[in-house]
Amino acid sequence: MTIPHGWSLAEDAFAGANVVFCALGTTRKVAGSAAAFKKVDYEYVAAGARLAKACGVAHFSLVSAQGANHKCPANDLGLFHGLLYTKTKGMAEQAVLQQGFQRVSIFRPGLLDRGVKARAAEKMFLGMLSNIHVKDVARLMILDALRDASCAEPVAFFEMKQLMAAAKAQDQAPTPSR
Repeated sequence: MTIPHGWSLAEDAFAGANVVFCALGTTRKVAGSAAAFKKVDYEYVAAGARLAKACGVAHFSLVSAQGANHKCPANDLGLFHGLLYTKTKGMAEQAVLQQGFQRVSIFRPGLLDRGVKARAAEKMFLGMLSNIHVKDVARLMILDALRDASCAEPVAFFEMKQLMAAAKAQDQAPTPSR
């Protein structure tokens, strides 16, 4: 399957997988433009979800963002950077949901603590705002995937509040938002 911008995955890349974990994301600055940002954060995620569905994956687990909203009034010119981010993340969520997986888990963390990879602005805000370490998000995604599927919601959203509580509990899967 060819994914936009020349990146490709084998058509059977997810064959035999029960769960796909997707944590694709960039920034507009790193991507170089609003269009390039949307390519990574929306188009690549959507293409990955389509491929996972075609390979028979039952559960798709996505890292999105706090406040993601596909109805946000951002525009393709990338004005109002925060709105572009919010809308693009919401569009990615919708693309995953539209595939009709048996189970979808959407994680919406706020500020991520990326450790040594944190950018200067992130480092500054880590001491002032609620944040969660990327390792905790990964661990919570795995705990959620290991949850008995018969007891799990078909579509579950995990907001920052639930992620923070579960991160403190160590070996407890997060509780979905209601």
